[in-house]
Amino acid sequence: MQDPAIFKKKNKFFTIVEKADEVIIRFCCRTSFNGPLHVPSLSPYPGRDIKPGTPLADACARTLDLLGEEATGWALAWRINLWARLHKADRAFVCLKKQLCPASEQIGGCYPNLFGAHPPFQIDSNFGATAGIAEMLMQSRWYVSENRGEIHLLSALPESLPDGFITGLRAQGGITVSVYFAGAELTKAEFTLDSHISGREVKVTYKESTRTIQFKPGKTEVF
Repeated sequence: MQDPAIFKKKNKFFTIVEKADEVIIRFCCRTSFNGPLHVPSLSPYPGRDIKPGTPLADACARTLDLLGEEATGWALAWRINLWARLHKADRAFVCLKKQLCPASEQIGGCYPNLFGAHPPFQIDSNFGATAGIAEMLMQSRWYVSENRGEIHLLSALPESLPDGFITGLRAQGGITVSVYFAGAELTKAEFTLDSHISGREVKVTYKESTRTIQFKPGKTEVF
């Protein structure tokens, strides 16, 4: 439960307003969405309170629409993660491609060595884009007070990347995840709980399929 005092203070910075029949999130009384760079504090990432398909998620998407996709590397990294968390796979992929474009072609992009372009370079854009790729393939939440977690697989897999695999992803709660997919469909997922951690209960979801797994230390489970 949130501390009422903290919640009251938060409301001084976080407001929801109506504009053109759509909900728009504004942070710190921001009134202009013309700037290409800064992303307001949008809770879908890295927070967990705003879930896809809700009015607040739609508000976040509308805000990102207004901000546009032209940005330097670190701001593009934020957009990749936010669109992925909103399950907007192709929007996230557009930002990822912009992140990987040669720096001379646009704002941001990357240098020949793939460092994020922003003299001398932006390592946060590299780290952030990598985190965004992980979010496109696997998303997780761990609720410490309830000793339970959630893992969502391929929530933002772009149509342009129908086949592939990734190993060694780390889910919240101390779980290592490997994901395999073909034809834009999950073929297999493997999960291994760290050997030094006690048992975990985690709900694993792929599209409409959900399974609750009781993890044991060091044991691999297959979905």
